[in-house]
Amino acid sequence: MLKPMNKNKRLFINSTIIGTIVDIVLVILKIFTGLKYFSHALVLDGFHSLSDVVTDFFVLFISKFSNESPDELHPYGHEKIETLGTLTLGSLLMATSGALLFEVLNRIYEGHHIVTPGKMTIVITIFSIVVKELLFRYQFKIGTKINSQILIANAWHHRSDSYSSIAVLIGLIFTLIGYPIFDSIAAIIVVLFIGKVAWQFISDSIQELVETSLDQSTIKKIKQIIRSSEGVIDFHSLRSRNVGPNSFIDVNIQVDNNISVSEGHEIGVWVERNIKKAINSIVDVTVHIDVEDDLIVPYRSDIGEPMPLRKAIINDINKYYSDEKFYRLIKKWDIHYLNNKVNINIIFKINDIEKVPISDTELIQKCDKIEYLNNINFIYIK
Repeated sequence: MLKPMNKNKRLFINSTIIGTIVDIVLVILKIFTGLKYFSHALVLDGFHSLSDVVTDFFVLFISKFSNESPDELHPYGHEKIETLGTLTLGSLLMATSGALLFEVLNRIYEGHHIVTPGKMTIVITIFSIVVKELLFRYQFKIGTKINSQILIANAWHHRSDSYSSIAVLIGLIFTLIGYPIFDSIAAIIVVLFIGKVAWQFISDSIQELVETSLDQSTIKKIKQIIRSSEGVIDFHSLRSRNVGPNSFIDVNIQVDNNISVSEGHEIGVWVERNIKKAINSIVDVTVHIDVEDDLIVPYRSDIGEPMPLRKAIINDINKYYSDEKFYRLIKKWDIHYLNNKVNINIIFKINDIEKVPISDTELIQKCDKIEYLNNINFIYIK
């Protein structure tokens, strides 16, 4: 049974297919009309539209792989394929602008004789401008809605074709009234604009590939969410990165040092939920739970050996006090790690208060040579 198509993916594919069909129609109209009615500029514009057809197929190809589910080799998914696709699209757009600029400058340098084109070229050019602008608005709206940078980039490619057609239209009008130089001037302005848009896509994609953090306004919003989350005393080491249209967050939060592990975990779950609910593009939040600011009090593992765990701690205490009766009465050990020291709460039944052979003060005195030990408390419960 086929897996149902994701709504966003369906919008993506449908909008791209519509764009492809429109581009194919425009390629045929522009090249045929340009050849028949002697408009070299319109023929070139037709080949510009042909580059749109190529990129439409490229976008569909990229989307197939970028929407694949995470797997063993790609645990964060395949969304960066979309980033690579956006970078490639930007590069194609830059190459297109460079080729158009070369063509315009070459025609100016060689002083080509311009044959007066037929009026039908103006009709087709106006039609192309209107259709391409509508296509840009349609794909840009869909791309923004589903947060697809590659679809937004492709939309701008459609607009570049629209601007290219505007340059052709201006050139055709001034050629018809006897000022052919304006064709080249308008074309240069449009080509430079296309190059600017292309560079923006290339620059944004490179920043994403090197995992630049989210913009400062989004980071500020995330900080406010964390601070306002219940149970969070403070936080540090907030990091963010983009993977295609998705964003990932890592943060250390500080909670009360006397709460249970499960309560600390639940506070972290709420921090994650609050961030994801407020910012749709964030798909994963990794929350590390601290009971102190480890930027101020670094863990011993950062400067040497880590702190000993439960079994080693009990063994060390047993070296200095080994009364078996004492250990049989113990119901629970609560171990807390603070300021690179260990604090221990030893839990007994209240009915055994007279049976415990030693006080907590006496035990800590016996164990004063255990350098990592800070305090021992006896607690009696019902």
